[in-house]
Amino acid sequence: MDPVTVGIIAIVAMVVLMIMGLNIAFTFFVVGAGGTFYLVSQKAFLSTMSTAPFFTIANYTLSTIPMFILMGYYAFQGGVTKDIFNIAVKWIGRLPGGLAMAAIVGCTAFAFCSGSSLAGAAVMGQVTIPEMRRYGYDKRFAAGVVAAGGALAAMIPPSITMIIYGVLTETPIAPILIGGIFPGLMTSAIYLIGIYLIASRRPHLAPLFTQKFTWRERLASLKGGWGVAFLAFLVVGGIYSGLFSPTEAGAAGAAGALLLGLGSRRMALRDSWKPVLEATTTTAQIFIIIAGALLFSRMLTFSGVTHKFSEWIVGLPFPPMGILIVIMLMYIGLGCIMEPLGMLFITLPIIFPAIHALGINPIWFGILLVKVIEIGVITPPVGMNVFVLKTVTPDITLDEIFQGIGWMLVMEILALSLLLSFPSITLFLPNLMIK
Repeated sequence: MDPVTVGIIAIVAMVVLMIMGLNIAFTFFVVGAGGTFYLVSQKAFLSTMSTAPFFTIANYTLSTIPMFILMGYYAFQGGVTKDIFNIAVKWIGRLPGGLAMAAIVGCTAFAFCSGSSLAGAAVMGQVTIPEMRRYGYDKRFAAGVVAAGGALAAMIPPSITMIIYGVLTETPIAPILIGGIFPGLMTSAIYLIGIYLIASRRPHLAPLFTQKFTWRERLASLKGGWGVAFLAFLVVGGIYSGLFSPTEAGAAGAAGALLLGLGSRRMALRDSWKPVLEATTTTAQIFIIIAGALLFSRMLTFSGVTHKFSEWIVGLPFPPMGILIVIMLMYIGLGCIMEPLGMLFITLPIIFPAIHALGINPIWFGILLVKVIEIGVITPPVGMNVFVLKTVTPDITLDEIFQGIGWMLVMEILALSLLLSFPSITLFLPNLMIK
């Protein structure tokens, strides 16, 4: 059988098995190993199977992931995100949609402390949805806001998705992390404006918050925000200034979050091992997926599918921007049926060589891809943030959460359009770093 045909069959098999619900890491290993066995000699197959998984994981850059995960767990246990939500409630809570806007502010702040959109949805869902519902917010609207807001952690550094993108495409990690700052903050601002307009026109979705706060109470609340400010400055400032590599910044952020938790006495030293255990479990799950995905990627390279697809894309009778828009639409479709990491691992080895051949900036493409992943984690039927949010709000059905996503999805499409139209939003800060 022709090697390219083998590669195409492997891709179809991978998608089918994932839709059937098979474990993603197991699927990568089975399809990758099966295809490699067929395409190469027995000696090359055994060499690949014995070395590829280890050397994939034994990558210094990947050590950034457990550090940022640990920072997020320590920040949550130390109550950092709840402080930000309370500050936002006191300052903007009385505006139309004020509590929902405060939830977005909280999600944005948590994004600077954690690189996982799933963690963002779970943590902020527990903190903000009960409060919104207590004041009469429509549960669908409240859940939709938090599901979309949690996705900001995929864009705002430190982002695990961006780290994996950088490893898969060999794009420098630091510039792409910094490149997510303005797009993430822009998306947050679009959410805030959109929520204000929706709540102004449809007050039954978000009744006005009636509790009043004095200026003294508002100013006093600001002291609760220094923890997030400290972590964001430590991590983002350290990377941007060149003081830290991304891995070192992750370690510094985890240590800083631990010290904040202990210093505030919200976390006892005897309990500090719990976030370590949770971070270890999460990291192991991610790394097993990465090892399997890189084996699958290597198999695609052996088959020649990557090279053929790149030639076909470059040969399309469209300008690069037209091809890029087609690729983004393809990713939006894939995001509706595939888990984000699986989508990255399957498609990037095929798509990225074509992007490189078209001369498209890899940092800009990476941010656009992350934006599409943000859309994917809130769209049915495989909206991962929605499923995570369901676990922390069991009295809200999946259908109701998906119903609440509609307006937020419109705002996400607007943000994606702006990033496509104005690359400088993404590239301004990375270009300053390079200079």
